[in-house]
Amino acid sequence: DRQQHRYTNDVIYCNSQLTARGIKQYISLDEECENILLLAEKKLILSHRAIHKIIKITRTIADIDQSDIIQKEHLLEALQYRSKQMFIHQ
Repeated sequence: DRQQHRYTNDVIYCNSQLTARGIKQYISLDEECENILLLAEKKLILSHRAIHKIIKITRTIADIDQSDIIQKEHLLEALQYRSKQMFIHQ
């Protein structure tokens, strides 16, 4: 519902369909979240594609939490899913 409302004037209807341009248009991270993401990128050796997936998952977690603003907790939860996925595929 939140996603459908957000993308009413666009050709997409959910966060997973966002392109890199769409991420810049619809998703903003505060400075603390940006710093956490940069640290995760370096520590986990994440590609730009992986970072975009994490950001989209973070936006979805915030939507489930009924939050218009992405909070640190949303990003940390998304990073946990990514970390678990890395261990599963090894």
